[in-house]
Amino acid sequence: ILEGDYGINIIYQYNSRNTSISDVTFVGTEGSFLYLKGSSEMTVLTGMSFTDPGTFTVSSDGQIVENDERIVVNGTVDTLTEGTYTLTYQLIVEGSIIDTKVRTVIVGNS
Repeated sequence: ILEGDYGINIIYQYNSRNTSISDVTFVGTEGSFLYLKGSSEMTVLTGMSFTDPGTFTVSSDGQIVENDERIVVNGTVDTLTEGTYTLTYQLIVEGSIIDTKVRTVIVGNS
């Protein structure tokens, strides 16, 4: 969504009464869209190596930035130990978390 003042009117019904919300304004944040490369769920055989496919962001003007330095990754994958691991990616702009994505990595023998 691009920054701007849009004439959006939201109407919902509650107890037979219509209520509307108007004057909605969207404020864009450049680079506010975070995407995972590859699947959000991956499987790796025990003992094999795991390489994170990475991430990319898309700015409000359509610029694609691969592995944007504003993305913080939390979590690790131990391919020597069977289990389910979670990697959390957060896009942080000016100290605020703008977007979060999660990748699940399953390590096992089958």
